[in-house]
Amino acid sequence: MNARSRPNALVLFIVFLCFQFFEMIRTGGNSDLLYVMNIVAPALAIAVMIPVLKRVQGASRRFWRLIVITLVLEMLAQSIWAASDWIWQMPKPELSAADVLWLLQSGLLVAAMAQLVRGGKERFRLVTDSLSLLVSLLVVSWEFVIRPAYANAWTEGIDLSVAVNMLYPIADALMLFILFIWVLNSDRQYSRSARVYIVLAFLLYIAGDTAYWLFVDIRELDIEGYLDACWSVGAFALAMACKHEAADTRNAAWNEPTQHNRVVQMIKFGMPYLGLLIVTFIILIDRMNPFIQYALLFIVVLIIFRQVLFFAERERLHERLQSTLAMTEFVARHDGLTGLLNRKSFLEKLEASINEAARSEEQVAVCYFDLDRFKPVNDQYGHRAGDLLLQAVADRLRGLQEENVTFARLGGDEFALVMEKATRERVGRLAVAIAARLSEPYRMEELELHVSSSIGVALYPDHAVLPAELIQLADAAMYMAKREGGCRAVFAPAHEGG
Repeated sequence: MNARSRPNALVLFIVFLCFQFFEMIRTGGNSDLLYVMNIVAPALAIAVMIPVLKRVQGASRRFWRLIVITLVLEMLAQSIWAASDWIWQMPKPELSAADVLWLLQSGLLVAAMAQLVRGGKERFRLVTDSLSLLVSLLVVSWEFVIRPAYANAWTEGIDLSVAVNMLYPIADALMLFILFIWVLNSDRQYSRSARVYIVLAFLLYIAGDTAYWLFVDIRELDIEGYLDACWSVGAFALAMACKHEAADTRNAAWNEPTQHNRVVQMIKFGMPYLGLLIVTFIILIDRMNPFIQYALLFIVVLIIFRQVLFFAERERLHERLQSTLAMTEFVARHDGLTGLLNRKSFLEKLEASINEAARSEEQVAVCYFDLDRFKPVNDQYGHRAGDLLLQAVADRLRGLQEENVTFARLGGDEFALVMEKATRERVGRLAVAIAARLSEPYRMEELELHVSSSIGVALYPDHAVLPAELIQLADAAMYMAKREGGCRAVFAPAHEGG
């Protein structure tokens, strides 16, 4: 989308609205031209949105398709409403096909907004927290607005037109509820400009419906023509939001300062309790009203459910944190290729084992070994074959695991082990078993590889008392084993480190 298309559309909308406002002021809100403009406004918005819908990707496409359908319904409803004067030349009826279309439009607007907040545990919790506030707002609307407005209808009987008119404020309350959830939701799917236009559009639709219901339907004031601009501006705001969503910047985050995030978190946390306070205050005024009592009971149940949900989620997050910490610690302490301890962790383990052995007057053994003929395997068959071979060696070492024995990969094809509570005979048997096991053929994919291992052994405190000296002596003993032909274990010379 080129950069000039959005300003051009915005200029078109502004010019249109200026003409509409001028015509409202000139004619007092009653003219055939205003009827035409009320039909043209959603048609213009649709004309702007259709070309860019192809560039909208993902789940938001469903949202915008529903929005286009609502604008089509608005256009048809305005056409039927205008036809009462133009074609049939009759007073506007209390209930007509236009009302059905407008009511259907309100329902689809609610459905479209529900697309914005669907899915996710964070959103589910936010919906749960917001429900108590929604219930309290419905109670306030019912007790202080809707019921007094239809006081006569309660005694004379509610006809179909009154029932339909009562559905508008309910739909508006639902839209306001979902809009509130979406604004508070930290999952920013749209760019900041698109979000601002969407919020503006729905607030205008809600304000227009509410004003029409209060002043035209209830008080029967002749200001209908002045309210049409709310729906025109709302339609144009939705069109601009769609164009911004389809632009290259549609995935830009709406970055907010930390202070704002803290305010949002406080609002989220306080919503259910605010609803409880509102309904509690109302029930103090009218204690015998069963509708308010049921609303209060519902909010209390919601808060209890919220607390259970909160503690369950806290426990889940704690378990996830512990799992993540354990995984992080494992990755930091172990070799990524073989899963054995890495060099740093091996040195820590060896030092801890020597300190414990010094207190208990026991021996600690260190075996240092690498793979004979490993480099030719790497050179001939490539690094993948070398990696697979190292993994197979680690698997065989784990198969020889004994109590108080820890294996490690120090790097390349170099391995080591530390044995606590060691004896010369025990470590000798294990070293011979390792040399024999590692010399067996390795079959991997279509290859059969042959390597062996030369092992050097040093004992604490017979050969040395410091970890570095033990490793150095074990390394020297390993090269002695290589000089003797490999595939064997050799002890460091007695008293070498003494």
